[in-house]
Amino acid sequence: MSDTDGETLRVVVDTSVWVSAAINPVGPPGKVFDALRHRHFRLVTSEPLLRELAAVLNRRRISARYRLTPESVEQFIALLCRRAEVVAITGEPQGCRDPNDDMLIETARAGNATLLVSRDEDLTRDLDLMAAFNRYEITPLTVRRFLDLLAAE
Repeated sequence: MSDTDGETLRVVVDTSVWVSAAINPVGPPGKVFDALRHRHFRLVTSEPLLRELAAVLNRRRISARYRLTPESVEQFIALLCRRAEVVAITGEPQGCRDPNDDMLIETARAGNATLLVSRDEDLTRDLDLMAAFNRYEITPLTVRRFLDLLAAE
């Protein structure tokens, strides 16, 4: 999988996608995880995004309902880290109303990612946020559109 310059696609994947992949590996987010495992794209992430993922997966109501152990969460995140480029971010505001969206944009900018995959409609439909993405040449995609893009290559 490559972008127009012949390099591997550099993609930030929102925490909600990874949570869904961890609890339902056969659904569309699980297919994103499979594509990462098979190196169909280069994951760009940051320590704050990884901490957020660990915190969500270790929430009692989630871990109990989906039988996630601390060890299985650690293994899931370790695999992400092995396939990812973890970039440093400062927490600098990026102009979003949601600080978590700022974190995603800053991660994408720091890692020269061109795509952001999310299940969050704010990220894929909010006009102000879309303007910020355009300014930084980042394309937000839904999970389905990202999977379609991968399949087309």
